[in-house]
Amino acid sequence: MRDQRPPSDAEKRKFKRIDKFFVVVTKLADDTSPDWTIVNLENISEGGILFNHTEPFAKGTRLSIQIKVLPNRPPVQCVGTVVRAEKIGELNLYESAVQFTDVKPDGRALIHEVLGA
Repeated sequence: MRDQRPPSDAEKRKFKRIDKFFVVVTKLADDTSPDWTIVNLENISEGGILFNHTEPFAKGTRLSIQIKVLPNRPPVQCVGTVVRAEKIGELNLYESAVQFTDVKPDGRALIHEVLGA
């Protein structure tokens, strides 16, 4: 008899995710100021990132994102959309899942290389 369990979140994912430290900064996509905010990266995939931050981002918010994946290379610059946002427990901390919507081919190739995909 076959196991009838529903697929886990990991089994449903389109892209492999890894837990690795990279410096990630964000700001609203239409923000023209030079100010960026550092966030705590939880994981990254070729399709997006999951991070924690002290400010809530609403689902659908567009973010400019810079990810420093290798010390000797410029950061990957991309735009993403918040697809999930939740408060974490009683802390003043929020978790945001962001799907990449605009990544230049060289940035996507660098993420692919670093992820070992």
